[in-house]
Amino acid sequence: MLLKKLSPNGLIEKEHIRYVGKPYSLWQRIRSGGVGSQKVIYISGIKEFDRYSQTNRETNHVNFERFTEGIAIRFFKRHTGYYRGWVCLLRYSDFRTKIISKTRSAYHIILITPESEIVFKINAGAVESFKSFIKKKIR
Repeated sequence: MLLKKLSPNGLIEKEHIRYVGKPYSLWQRIRSGGVGSQKVIYISGIKEFDRYSQTNRETNHVNFERFTEGIAIRFFKRHTGYYRGWVCLLRYSDFRTKIISKTRSAYHIILITPESEIVFKINAGAVESFKSFIKKKIR
């Protein structure tokens, strides 16, 4: 797991992307229906995300982006008129997913890594597509 601050324009620095492989080409992105996930509610598990999640009462959203060898989890928080952002980079081989609770309307899913257990809340109707998204490599 690699945790880095996003650049002021919200991008991941190129030297950090190498940790999770290469970005997909435009054609691969179009064919696969995109490389980004829907918004997911972040609950806990990444210390920098946790610290910024308490800066105001807004819901803490993250989104996921696929790369050839892993995923990026982007965290943005509106804070006094500007956005602060962090990214957590995970290789596919370094995590597994598990559903830890479910209700009619939402599931709590955990990404288990050697360093942490990262908890997210996902709408019930989106769980299967999220689970396939998180592990699917694009060809």
